[in-house]
Amino acid sequence: MLNHDRLPAGVAVLLSSAERGPSPLLPGGSAGSSAGFEHNGKPHDDPAHKNRSQGEIEAAVCEGMARFMQAFMGRGPKAIHSHLIADLVVIRVQGVLTAAEQHLFATLEPQKGRDLFKGLRTQLVETSRARLDAVIEAACELPAVSMHHDISTVTGEEVFLFRLTESPIMRPQRKK
Repeated sequence: MLNHDRLPAGVAVLLSSAERGPSPLLPGGSAGSSAGFEHNGKPHDDPAHKNRSQGEIEAAVCEGMARFMQAFMGRGPKAIHSHLIADLVVIRVQGVLTAAEQHLFATLEPQKGRDLFKGLRTQLVETSRARLDAVIEAACELPAVSMHHDISTVTGEEVFLFRLTESPIMRPQRKK
């Protein structure tokens, strides 16, 4: 279970349907079904298939990435945002540079410090690719086909882009 007190600032956590309880709007408290259609090998009326909103998927991505950053990198980000655009998941992580890394950029030649840092961070991300793919698959219920990554030594932002095998099926947006 997630300890909400230890999440980095800016990370929102949405409750799952199990934590919220049964839906008062639908008989049996289910989120609805579309029997006959399959997604990711599971029929929509299968209880294992979660019919989540785009915001719930994006929050799950943020939560998973925050856990990954804390566990693998040793510290969590100051803020994390994710955006689901068709079959793309874009994640922007802010405040990832440590004081030592910032000092490295100030003391070395700008080009040398940047290249050294980016090479190290790229190597870390590449060696943890399987873990990152697992985070995305758990949140989106689809495997990632490719991943792209970059980090800015100027702003301290890190960007991840994952392309999924297809667009996740989501619950339609509610009308305002």
